Amino acid sequence: MIEISVGTLIESIPTLQKLSGINLKAKTAWQVSRLLREIEKELQGINETRLDIVKKYCEQDESGEPVIVGGNYKILPENIEKCTQESNDFLASIIEINASLISLNDLNDVDFTAAEMNQLEKFINFED
Repeated sequence: MIEISVGTLIESIPTLQKLSGINLKAKTAWQVSRLLREIEKELQGINETRLDIVKKYCEQDESGEPVIVGGNYKILPENIEKCTQESNDFLASIIEINASLISLNDLNDVDFTAAEMNQLEKFINFED
């Protein structure tokens, strides 16, 4: 199991997607693929929760539907601070991903920037 905050998981998605597009040995490619499948399951719930938070604090029209302006939900000014706090609390919450860590040795032939490696840190076993 991999424990990670919701915010860290969201930030790591682009680098994980990059990793999925690189030719890897079969074992490592399978691990990355399984990891991404498990993350995708979590992301569905994460996105629903984030949307629920925004809807909770947004302006509603006469029929009770959220007001959307320019493709974004319109948060009531008096709710901005509460919405931000609840969103930040959610992003800081810890979740568990049902997947194994990827061995750093299996990624020896892959070039990463320091920023990308930082994003992958929670998914890599550095001790192998």
